[in-house]
Amino acid sequence: VRAAAGEHLLNAGTEPLAREDLHEFFRDALETAVHQDGIPVLFEDEEQDLGSVTDQGLRMLDAFVEKVPVPEQVTAIEAAFSLELAHPITGEILPVPLIGAIDALVVEAGKPAVWELKTAKKRWSVDQIELDVQPTAYRMGARQLGCPDADLKLLVTTKTKKPDVQIEKLVRTRVDERELAELAFTVHRAIEAGIDYRNRGWQCRSCPFAAACAA
Repeated sequence: VRAAAGEHLLNAGTEPLAREDLHEFFRDALETAVHQDGIPVLFEDEEQDLGSVTDQGLRMLDAFVEKVPVPEQVTAIEAAFSLELAHPITGEILPVPLIGAIDALVVEAGKPAVWELKTAKKRWSVDQIELDVQPTAYRMGARQLGCPDADLKLLVTTKTKKPDVQIEKLVRTRVDERELAELAFTVHRAIEAGIDYRNRGWQCRSCPFAAACAA
């Protein structure tokens, strides 16, 4: 769905893809991905097959096209970035870069914006929205790519019987960037030591160590 949405956005600046062409692109891409050599695709339950998944994806794609206005301009799809992270206290440089790709860089109302495109079984909760570190990395990546003041927007297309698109405008600050850097160091050291690392989420609401973890 995300790839098809990106294809739709890329073509919208000249001549938007017709619904039939967008559906054909999605069907072909999904069928190719399912049948290609390598790790086999496993469906969630016995009632699912390629046909049912394709139908669900097409409904989600239609919801996205209907609910999400085409931006004034699409600057890039899957815009790659590589970040050198420094520890906010010690200044130590993380031994490995943080590498990622922004789903979509667009222009809305004359201002650059970062779009994070997701699919989910249901709408995201407040905790998911507030604690998602990916938009923080996107904010830093956009700054590296020459868009220091880009808005952040989350677009979640749901896999419900009648798909919908949850659109959230996000706010990330230097405090969030500091936490991301600290988390990256924690994860790297935990992997090397073979131990668990901090993983904030809805469980934090009742965890006795939540304050220390967020400090």
